[in-house]
Amino acid sequence: MSRGWPRSGRPRVYLGPVSGSRTASAQLTGCPCLLANLTISAPAPSGPVISPGAVTGSVTITSIDVRAGHGRWAPAAAGLSTPGRWRSSGTGSGSSLSPGPAGLAWSFSSQPGLNPGAVPVDRPYPLPGLAARAVWPGGAPVAQVAGLDSSPLFVRAVALAAAIPGAPASGVVVDRTYAERAAGGTPAYAGQQVWLAPGALARIRPALHASGVRITGVTSAAAARAQLTRQGPALATVLFLADAAAAAALAAGAAITSLYASGRRRRHEYAALLASRVPRRSIRASLLAEQAIVLGFGAVIGLAAGLAATLLAVRSVPEFISQPPAPPLDYVPPIAGLALLVGAALAVLVLAAVTASLLLVRSVQPDLLREAEP
Repeated sequence: MSRGWPRSGRPRVYLGPVSGSRTASAQLTGCPCLLANLTISAPAPSGPVISPGAVTGSVTITSIDVRAGHGRWAPAAAGLSTPGRWRSSGTGSGSSLSPGPAGLAWSFSSQPGLNPGAVPVDRPYPLPGLAARAVWPGGAPVAQVAGLDSSPLFVRAVALAAAIPGAPASGVVVDRTYAERAAGGTPAYAGQQVWLAPGALARIRPALHASGVRITGVTSAAAARAQLTRQGPALATVLFLADAAAAAALAAGAAITSLYASGRRRRHEYAALLASRVPRRSIRASLLAEQAIVLGFGAVIGLAAGLAATLLAVRSVPEFISQPPAPPLDYVPPIAGLALLVGAALAVLVLAAVTASLLLVRSVQPDLLREAEP
């Protein structure tokens, strides 16, 4: 009638038929063990039956004892007389549990082949948990997920997250003790992960080895990020930044080269203006205004064309070859980074133009009119 299993499997322990007042015992192997539930198996009919009737009955469980290593039996804290400590289970069968001073009174009614059960309430039912939003049905308070032993586990989502560490799109976080109780312990095939703060591995590794934990692999957020940034499309974004820096440098060089190429001719023009009593300050202001118009027009047109191309094309370009499952990637360029890049490029252009203009105006003297015009 009783069933318990060790942490490495789910063997059933048969305690014999229920008849009269009796004490039954059985040997458990592979312990430490957890008592998962108590079941009563209705006997199958011995002959051909056209319409089998329900099997009904009742039994009172007065105590559950455990024999320790020294061979003596000691009462287990089973809570047979505590209200709410046990609940009925079983599909297609009806049973009621009534705890009392004499023990747990169990009345059942079941069709042949169906096993009514009594389950100890050693965890919340359903389990509260934190679930990934991608797999949780919208609006459903309780959902069925796979437990540690792959058996159904009912979980009530108290909060939803965009991603769960270790299982971004399909993870559910519940209390470990409750999950082990629901699975009858941690199965041997279940993997375990230890999440550490940056730099804590050197301190935690000796403690894990001392506890008998075999470390099969170490993964860090920095390593995962480095792997993603080394992939082609993601690496291209880094090259785009280098291209933007090179374009800004080339534009600044073009502005300086243009001023230098026309400098000799323009120096004679400015010298004539100086000889005509035009203030040097006015010449400097007009030259800066000219450069502002030329560079400003190019900057506005270039930025508009770049933003339009980004909005049209960037959403269809994958950021990674192996796209992370969650959370969804945001392909919109960050405003702060984009503003910093544009500001740096404009600063380089303005600095180059102002420097070249000031040097040109400073080099202008009326004595240049004595030289032949180029």
